[in-house]
Amino acid sequence: MKSGNSSRRTREATVPNASLLTPNEAVTRPLNPLDPVRCMVMDSPDRTNRACTLAGITGINSYPISIVQATRIGMSVRGRGSSAAVSTGKRVLALASARPRSGLGSWEITHLFVSPSGEEHVPSLLNAIVRSAVEQRCQRVFLRLRREDSLVDIARKSGFFPKVPETLFAGVPAAPASGVPKSDDCDPLKGETPVDAHDLFRLYNAATPSEVRHAVGMTMDQWMSSRERLNRRSAAFVLRRQDVAIGSLRTSRVFSKGWLEASAHPDHQHRMPLMVRFGLQQLRSCRLTYCMLPDYQMDLRRYLVDSGFQDVSCYITLVKSMTVKVADDIRLRAAVPII
Repeated sequence: MKSGNSSRRTREATVPNASLLTPNEAVTRPLNPLDPVRCMVMDSPDRTNRACTLAGITGINSYPISIVQATRIGMSVRGRGSSAAVSTGKRVLALASARPRSGLGSWEITHLFVSPSGEEHVPSLLNAIVRSAVEQRCQRVFLRLRREDSLVDIARKSGFFPKVPETLFAGVPAAPASGVPKSDDCDPLKGETPVDAHDLFRLYNAATPSEVRHAVGMTMDQWMSSRERLNRRSAAFVLRRQDVAIGSLRTSRVFSKGWLEASAHPDHQHRMPLMVRFGLQQLRSCRLTYCMLPDYQMDLRRYLVDSGFQDVSCYITLVKSMTVKVADDIRLRAAVPII
């Protein structure tokens, strides 16, 4: 009998800590398929997605759709993202999801819903996302918030540091003239191909401040992994002069909304109007065009304002960089003596 009682006591001691929690104690855990239902039925957490992605700004942001999207990310194939929630009992206080940007080495938090009583749990929630990212060999996690959001200071407690101040511009500029804008001493803008990657990385190094490059990525692989996703209805172009990439342009559209990105070499900022006119021509059927502009792109800012764009809101992109332990799967080659 003693041995049976001892065995029972041992089993009771190994019960998960969740069973020892009080009903009102908050728990950080993976998101499960029932959480969207709980959120919509109990009207929690707050219905505003505090994470601001390019797709979220131009896409459909209804609460039910966003909650389901967050859950799908968490249930996706390993290596493609993660979702987590903070709950007390059956009530969800906060939830977040993240997925890779253009590569598995860089993730972006795509959904961040927080109830008024859940802000104190955001560091725990972000830490859960980061742990999952590290397990999936991610090196950096991005989070874009509105600059006035109180979560900016809270996210810093989890090691996220403000790196890239940005301003969102929107406008309905006058329709550009027909035909492709040209410059006498430049090649016409051509579609971006994988062959252009190395030249575009050199352009990125020349056009981007060092502190931003350190956050986004110092190597070509890191930079390519950190580029933000555009939807399927997107296009990318390269401007060359004497076979050197001096400008890049990306356009995208979602329904009647357009998206424009442009970058030029510091020695060729005067080419910016040429690229923007070309981009607006690609988006001429859109009713509204957006451009998320890093604060250091002053030349592009001036041209957008001259073209009828207005600043809509200000953002800050925070970045958390992690050291990922790489498995030593490279076998040492034995030296072969020369005979």
